[in-house]
Amino acid sequence: MRRPLLACALTALVTACAHAPGRNVQMKVIQVENHSLEYVAINMTLLVGSALDPPGKEGLAFFTSQMLTRGTKKYTKQALAEEIDFLGSNISVSSGNETVQVVADCASRNLPRLLELVTEVVVHPTFPEAEVEKLKRQTLADIAELKDSDGAAAALFFGQLV
Repeated sequence: MRRPLLACALTALVTACAHAPGRNVQMKVIQVENHSLEYVAINMTLLVGSALDPPGKEGLAFFTSQMLTRGTKKYTKQALAEEIDFLGSNISVSSGNETVQVVADCASRNLPRLLELVTEVVVHPTFPEAEVEKLKRQTLADIAELKDSDGAAAALFFGQLV
């Protein structure tokens, strides 16, 4: 892919994400090129991690990040997964203490379509009620499982010390 096209596509994606209604998100875009591969990887880092969760709503950044790929204005969870799979691509979202990361990759020829899907995920999630309830159940089950894990208890204790 020619450099100006990639730069324009990334600029459009960042602009759409940063100016979406109700969002005041800081982002950094770093472009690293290796023209020996016909492959593109995107790592979008949003400066909105769990450290910014409001009191009493701990886990909000995690929960929100996990919901982004579970339905958008144009796609159900399954339809989005099928589109991504058709491209031979991947889109994943994870959260940390200070950031939420959206990671995507594809063959270079599929980049314009992948950027459309990433924009859809980041700018137009719908948080379908059935998916919200499913994720709540999964998260509560994961928490219950952690309570029975000595390693998880040690990690939590250590994290509070640091």
